[in-house]
Amino acid sequence: MCALRQKKKELTKQRLIEAAATEFAEVGYARANISRISEKADYAAGTVYNYFRSKHELLVAVLSRAMEMLTEQIQEEIAEISDPVEKAKRAIQVDFEFMERNEALSKVIIREGFAADPKRQKEILVALAPASEIFVQILEEGKREGLIRSDIDSVWATVLADGMVAYILLARWALEDEKMTYQEMSDLMIKCFVEGVLAK
Repeated sequence: MCALRQKKKELTKQRLIEAAATEFAEVGYARANISRISEKADYAAGTVYNYFRSKHELLVAVLSRAMEMLTEQIQEEIAEISDPVEKAKRAIQVDFEFMERNEALSKVIIREGFAADPKRQKEILVALAPASEIFVQILEEGKREGLIRSDIDSVWATVLADGMVAYILLARWALEDEKMTYQEMSDLMIKCFVEGVLAK
C-alpha cells in the first residue's frame, strides 16, 4: 500500500511538472499562475504547494526534467560514435534540434537561466548541468586520444560553449531574425567552437 501511495505521489508530481512546463512555455515564468498549473494537471488549485514550496522550485523541476530529456537524446545519438570530435559535433546538433522542437520551453529555460536572481542562479546551473557534463566527458576523451587541445580546461570550455548556444538563441529570438536557422546556428557553433578546440 505504501509503495502504491508513493507511486501515485510521483505520478502527481510528474503531471504537475508537465503542466508547469506548458504554462511557462505559453505565458513565461513571470506571468505563470500556480492555480492554473494545478488546474491544467486536473488537480485542485492548491495542489502544487503539496509538492513544491514555490514557483521557483517548480521552475527548477521543469528545467531538470527538460535536461533529463535532452541528456537521454544526446546519449542515444552519440552511443555508436567512437570519434570524440564527431561526438561533440553530434551533441551540439542534438542540442539545437531539441531547442527547435521545444522552442517555447527553450525560451523559458534560457531566459530564466540568464534572468534568475543571483542567489538562485546556482540552482538553475545545477538543473542545466547534466547535458553539459556529457560535453565535458567528450572533451576529456578527446584529450586522451590527442584529438582535443590539452591546454583547454574541459569544464570551462563547456561553460563557454553553453554561453555561446544560449546567447545566439537569445539574439535570434530578441531580433526575431529567422534568417538564421537552427541548422545554421548549429553549423556555426561547430565551426567556432569544436574546430577551435582541436589539437593542431
